[in-house]
Amino acid sequence: MPILSEQHRYLFLLAPRTASTAVAEALCSQGAGRWVPEKNLYDRRGRIILQKKHGTARDLLRFGLLTKNDLANLTVFTAVRNPFDSLVSLYVKKRTSYQPLRERDDTFVNRIPRFSSDMDFVMDHSFSEWIDYRYRVPARVPFLAIHMYRKYLRDADEIMRFETVEADLGRIADRLGVGVVNLTQKNVTQERRPAYRDYYTDRSRRIVQKIFRPDLERFHYKF
Repeated sequence: MPILSEQHRYLFLLAPRTASTAVAEALCSQGAGRWVPEKNLYDRRGRIILQKKHGTARDLLRFGLLTKNDLANLTVFTAVRNPFDSLVSLYVKKRTSYQPLRERDDTFVNRIPRFSSDMDFVMDHSFSEWIDYRYRVPARVPFLAIHMYRKYLRDADEIMRFETVEADLGRIADRLGVGVVNLTQKNVTQERRPAYRDYYTDRSRRIVQKIFRPDLERFHYKF
């Protein structure tokens, strides 16, 4: 779910694996922000249709939580991360910190289609095998390339980078009149090796480089 502040007229969209939890909690405690909505939204079959942390501006419009006029008067911001690095964290999380969540029916890993089956795969396969499993078919399609965080980027007025998130948040907070916002680390993927390059083979590097070319070019990310 995004963080909304009527006082400072901003909407923060929490893109996964970009220090979004730390930013969200700081904005709520120091920047007059609040979660919108406060809980996950579910359909009639109990599936999550709007996740607590990772909703988009268009989700809020779709479910009547904001109007187009509301959105037009807000500064919308989000964050991105180097796809090569982000995918390593996702893989490791699926092997470690996400696994215990499978024991509870109300968690996103059981309520988002295909998420749980993907978590089965990572337990018995290497990172490079997982990349091949997820992206080998799209990688063969000519001209197919995507932004990893496209659904958050499409409505964003400001974009932070995971790699410089504190400085970027400070710049945006100053512009919005929020003042100083101090971050505390949250959800750090401690089980992974620090150097994301250690996880890649030449093949997996080429696949990610093709699929996420828009991110690499737009934000000047490199392997």
